[in-house]
Amino acid sequence: MGLTHTGSETAALLERLLAHESSDSDQMDRLVALTMRDRLSRSLLGLKGHQGRMHIRRRWEVFRQTFPMWFKRVVSVAGLPVDVGLSSGQCWLIYMPLAEYLIERAGRRNGRLVAGVTGTPGCGKSTLSAILAAMVDEIAGPGGIQATVCSMDGFHYTNEYLAHTQMKLPDGREVSMMTRK
Repeated sequence: MGLTHTGSETAALLERLLAHESSDSDQMDRLVALTMRDRLSRSLLGLKGHQGRMHIRRRWEVFRQTFPMWFKRVVSVAGLPVDVGLSSGQCWLIYMPLAEYLIERAGRRNGRLVAGVTGTPGCGKSTLSAILAAMVDEIAGPGGIQATVCSMDGFHYTNEYLAHTQMKLPDGREVSMMTRK
């Protein structure tokens, strides 16, 4: 998925801001303005006016502290470790708005929310879910909303197929797919 012109400009600005320990107010104002124009952030979070600008400034503080560990991270996908690398633009423009949206919605529902991710086999549903769950936990912080991924990987096969089909675990052991279900 390619970034729009505004998305590309935002990603370049994020890289400049991350490269410097302190951010000048003109660059921060530009980041706020670009993010307020971003369709995903605006539609998910309803960013408007002063409240929207304050939200973006709070997002920047979380982003600045947590992004270095998101640049390269291992998440669990279907019980297996997967190396994930996010660019600053992907993190800011895609994953953070989705995580913030899930946190906000769960907060409205006494901390409980079930969100489904659908798509064709192998398109990255489990990886997206694992990244979002880890990001929700990171943004919400200790004592905040916690996310859990309930993977459906392998559930579309019959039990007979799963019982008779072997898979290799990262430690080299071979087990039936049924044990993963």
